[in-house]
Amino acid sequence: MLYSRAELKSIFTGSGIIAQKLFLENPELYYTMRAEAVAQGILGPSAIGTPAPYTTGKPQKSYSEREMFLRAKYSLEELKTFFRSNNTGSKENPSTLFRTNPAEYAERREAAVSYGLLPSTPSTPQRTPQARTTEPQPGSGETFELDPRICKELSLPEGFKVNSEGYYRAIQAVKNAAASKAVAAEKARLEQEAAANKDNDVQPE
Repeated sequence: MLYSRAELKSIFTGSGIIAQKLFLENPELYYTMRAEAVAQGILGPSAIGTPAPYTTGKPQKSYSEREMFLRAKYSLEELKTFFRSNNTGSKENPSTLFRTNPAEYAERREAAVSYGLLPSTPSTPQRTPQARTTEPQPGSGETFELDPRICKELSLPEGFKVNSEGYYRAIQAVKNAAASKAVAAEKARLEQEAAANKDNDVQPE
């Protein structure tokens, strides 16, 4: 035996958070330890060739990579405030943002459609179709619950289940959204600095 029974149980039983972390940081070691856990009877074999169900009750909704990215970038509350804003002239007003930054407006609208806040219309930007990556596929193996913190980041219901591929893509969506928000924040900061410097350069006569 490569690993003790106690060591394997500490990783693969319980909430599954440790196993998720191991899979993300070292997939090769994860699969090695999982195989050992199966050999020792701690885990059952993966459902190879059979889609693993998410739940025994009502099937949960699945999301594409694009949807997960947008849900991580824009929260439901943020979008409710934005689309109900009547602050004419403000950047946070839909009509103003549509004129000044149509790309960002389109992203917000896509996110709102994903949340069910707005209906999908022919004018909704259509991206390249993506597979519902949190949907288990034949041979995808077991599913497990996402860490509650990741569910919160993606505005998913607590207890949302994914397979190993869905977990990787969920983590990637959170990272991509964080990077996108950081870039936007830095751009806004530079614009503010440029505006302030311009004002300082204007000397009263």
